[in-house]
Amino acid sequence: MKIEFGPREFIDESTLPGAQIQHFSLAGTDYGALFVPRSAWDDNTAIQVSNKLGITLPLEAYEIKFDTLESLYDTEPAHGFRPRAELGLRPYTYEEMNILGGGLLASLSMFDEQFACSGYYGCAVDDDPRLVCYYKRLYRRYGNVFKAKGLKPYTSTGGTCYAFLRQ
Repeated sequence: MKIEFGPREFIDESTLPGAQIQHFSLAGTDYGALFVPRSAWDDNTAIQVSNKLGITLPLEAYEIKFDTLESLYDTEPAHGFRPRAELGLRPYTYEEMNILGGGLLASLSMFDEQFACSGYYGCAVDDDPRLVCYYKRLYRRYGNVFKAKGLKPYTSTGGTCYAFLRQ
């Protein structure tokens, strides 16, 4: 089992100028890593990340969102993040979760090779402890990969907020 990468595409320029989605799939489920320039988005997440991490995020940073393509393209904002079970899908095994995390980080690496912006930031869904634990594990496992790319990793005490900033 492996990640299969699809295209990276710009999305609706009138809504989120400069935002792009990197498509990838695992075991028949389509995912996307959404990269949104801070200037194209409301600053709520950036402010939350800055406050929780005690750092200032550069204006040229990108917020990262990750979900199934179905959820990312959903026009009903009330839906938000939905676990696999809500989508009628079986839970992933621990190994599959690690592969999925590797796909997310590979998406970030591919994006960074082309754009090399000042950094990346985001927040996990606070009310889903499993998701927070997942992001903590990814942070611990791949933090050195980001350091090797010249990105300094930061995470909040609770693990809900993270940033990778160019030094």
